[in-house]
Amino acid sequence: MVFLKILPISFFQWCENSLIGGGIRHSIWQFPIIETIHLMGLTILFGSLMVVDLRLLGLVLRRHSVAVVASDFMIWFWTALLISVCTGVAMFLSK
Repeated sequence: MVFLKILPISFFQWCENSLIGGGIRHSIWQFPIIETIHLMGLTILFGSLMVVDLRLLGLVLRRHSVAVVASDFMIWFWTALLISVCTGVAMFLSK
């Protein structure tokens, strides 16, 4: 919460009055849809991390090396991270 006290109020007013923020805030369905996509992105993000962690513990995919499992799930990780960041920024701008 210290971060919120450092930034001037005008930044938050700009975010709220931006084209994206205003459009999302004034729509009935945009925020719930964005939030749903955000939660799905977080689920995929943490799921891909969990698979790699379980492989490191030796509980799953024992026939594959850790490097192979990690490289196979990196595309899922980065895609989910990009989705989560983009939708998170959109939700921040609207509220």
